[in-house]
Amino acid sequence: MTAPQGVNWGGLGAQQRTCYDAAFCRGASMGANRVFFPQQTLDEWLEQGHIALVGDELTIGAAGRNLRLHGAVHFVAEVAGSEDGNALVGKVKTHEQVAELGGEHVADSVILGDNAYQVVEGFIGELLPKAPGADKKAKRSTRGTPIQTGSPFANLLKLL
Repeated sequence: MTAPQGVNWGGLGAQQRTCYDAAFCRGASMGANRVFFPQQTLDEWLEQGHIALVGDELTIGAAGRNLRLHGAVHFVAEVAGSEDGNALVGKVKTHEQVAELGGEHVADSVILGDNAYQVVEGFIGELLPKAPGADKKAKRSTRGTPIQTGSPFANLLKLL
């Protein structure tokens, strides 16, 4: 199964999958039970009523699952014309990790030494343990836009 559009998998399911906005990010990896959500994707899903956000916790009602969010960026390309000596292209790093590396993050770019990177803003979501009865609540949830079969959100639900 391919990963759904709009999601960068990091160890969810039997195989490690990586993607975001329909483009596979070769070599990207994160720890188990973590996924990268581009900001634009979260905005769309929130508008459609598929998810809820309270503080730093994302709730996917249809799956009965919660994730803790951490601000992060996905490194898409090195744009200064230099070699990617930091081996960051295709990787996801939290804002704290970028700062620890000495990087300066501004909007859709990160400057690190002689390198400039194009990045996608978003969040790493860490899967939280299921709450008792979460599956029953998820089946009763009908809020929001109907979920289209085969949509990126529907594919995400299959894997949660």
